Amino acid sequence: MASRSKTIVAKREKPRAPRVKPPSSRKRMNIFISYATEDRDLVNSIYNLLNETFTFAPLFIYRDIEIKQGKDYAKAIDKALDEADILLVVFTERMKMSHSYTGYEVGYFNRSKQQHPLGGSGFERIYIPFCVGADIPDSLHFIEGVTVEKDEIYKVLKTNVESGVEPAVTEGHPIYKFLARISDLIMQMMNTDDANFGGGGNAKRVNLTAPASQLYRIVHEYLQSRIWSETYPERKLVIRTPKRPIIRKDGVDLTDSQVELVGDFSEIFNISVMNSIGREYTWPAFCDNVPHELRPSAVAGIRQLAAEVLKGTGDNYHVVTSLRRDKSFRLFVSKVVTYVSQKTEVDIYVVQMRSKEYGDPLTSRLLKAISVGLRFRFLLLEEQSDFSPEHLGHPIVTLADLKSKIVEMLGQIDLILRDVVGADLQEPELLILIWGKGQQKKVQDMMDLWERSIQELYTAAETILNLTDENGFRGKKEVFIAALTAFCENIQQMNREFTSRVLSLLAAQIQKKIGLVEADKKVVGNAG
Repeated sequence: MASRSKTIVAKREKPRAPRVKPPSSRKRMNIFISYATEDRDLVNSIYNLLNETFTFAPLFIYRDIEIKQGKDYAKAIDKALDEADILLVVFTERMKMSHSYTGYEVGYFNRSKQQHPLGGSGFERIYIPFCVGADIPDSLHFIEGVTVEKDEIYKVLKTNVESGVEPAVTEGHPIYKFLARISDLIMQMMNTDDANFGGGGNAKRVNLTAPASQLYRIVHEYLQSRIWSETYPERKLVIRTPKRPIIRKDGVDLTDSQVELVGDFSEIFNISVMNSIGREYTWPAFCDNVPHELRPSAVAGIRQLAAEVLKGTGDNYHVVTSLRRDKSFRLFVSKVVTYVSQKTEVDIYVVQMRSKEYGDPLTSRLLKAISVGLRFRFLLLEEQSDFSPEHLGHPIVTLADLKSKIVEMLGQIDLILRDVVGADLQEPELLILIWGKGQQKKVQDMMDLWERSIQELYTAAETILNLTDENGFRGKKEVFIAALTAFCENIQQMNREFTSRVLSLLAAQIQKKIGLVEADKKVVGNAG
């Protein structure tokens, strides 16, 4: 029952003249209930109520739970649909992941009905849509040739039951009409074969007031328990693997896994809201939806994050920065479930990293600028850093080790660049304050050099992260180390000059603030 919009055409089908069977073949009305798995509890209640209301009639109501274990599910469904006099489609507004088979049942019944319009009960086979909290039965929208009259669609969009008061359901109510329609068909069947039922055509319709009130309360309780609204303040990835995933040196092998997205991933991955909430992807399809710029950090980071948690070692979080670099997200594992069958589920929450700013805006921005300069120095430019070209270029560094270090390094660079954007450190007014007037060409040259160097580093890093074996690793590693070395050499001088200039500027601003405070104190003292 997936959702499209196509109006159901109305046509009430009048029963044809019944085929009178010999008295030895007693008639029976077969009702097939088509529904989504998510609505099973509601359908069970409707099933029980129909059986209790029409105990006097030869009535058989079929649900998929009638299929015995070991039987061919598809063949059993097809056989039951071929024998059905009524296809009762129960539709609700609840979000479903099991639409497809309901649509199949409607389509199959439609074809079967065209081949055999008259059912075993003696009247023309029909659809009866029963809609609870939903305006239109979407399951019928996709099936060409399905025609149902508007007055044959029984819709209950809302209910109102006072506490302790039995609801009064009149003959004009959709629930009463729904039961009356089934009752009329049963009476029609029973009155057409006197010998079988000993009725002489005098079978009477059951009083439907009590069962209609009972069904109204069932529907009311369902509607009261449904979700009124649903929001996703944070995002979650649910990774499901068919068996316990293999942990390789460069992370978990997720090739055969499914990824469910819960929440809005449009700000971090190239996936719209409509394609994220409740949507499942194969791992390769998910990776294809991660923008090229984020793939080295996000995809490899998720694999390594899952590996660390499954091994029970290391940190259980990873950081990814959005394309605009103004938002960063911390990915952390909240739950790992392994079933007896060895199916495994890893829940990863994606939480936006937020921080508040206090104090004077200019000094706060200058403090962030100092932090940016020093963090780049500590991360890449000091010899003792784990990410220095000397350390990463050492012969004992394996492909798996290098991948792990690159993912961590890119994540930290993204965090620093996020702070650059967040503090608006590239605003012309601030750049003029830091570098002085008339320095546009110098600043532009530095920016161009930075952009060229960082792109070359990203390209070389992605080449390493895309390697699947040691073949060609040595040559690719040399290219990466060369790009990292060039990057460090290119930003060394600008980092040193930028940091020292901002330190001096911050010191001057603080001294200025202190001077203003002291001057205010003197003014107040003199006034006293």
